[in-house]
Amino acid sequence: MSDATTSQGVLVQRGNGEETETFSTISEVLSFSSPDGGANEIDVTSLDSTAKEFNIGLFDGGSMSFDCIFVAGDTAQDGIIADKNAGTESNFKIIIPDTGTTTLSFGAFVTNVSVSGSVDDVVKASVTLRVNGAVTWS
Repeated sequence: MSDATTSQGVLVQRGNGEETETFSTISEVLSFSSPDGGANEIDVTSLDSTAKEFNIGLFDGGSMSFDCIFVAGDTAQDGIIADKNAGTESNFKIIIPDTGTTTLSFGAFVTNVSVSGSVDDVVKASVTLRVNGAVTWS
């Protein structure tokens, strides 16, 4: 039997920004990608070097995206649209139901929300978040 964790049961959540923050699960998420950030390499090679040498630059949290079925009136989905329209940052979590319940926590701006639909399908939303600061894995 495989030790692989299935995607079923993964939660994407948005915080409410209150002092004692609570998180709402975003309804009907179909797929997600975690923040894709990284750090730049700083070339510190000098004439004294015998091979290329590097330092690591500041970490950039990158972006994450998810697709969901659009649910009018969903608290978390409405909050995402409000964040996009106002340019405000919110806190987000991705909770993976593995044996240790891995959680990714980060602040982000909503940079894109688009809805789409087609014949014999439901209306779907695609959301892109720009991470602001560090991503915490716990």
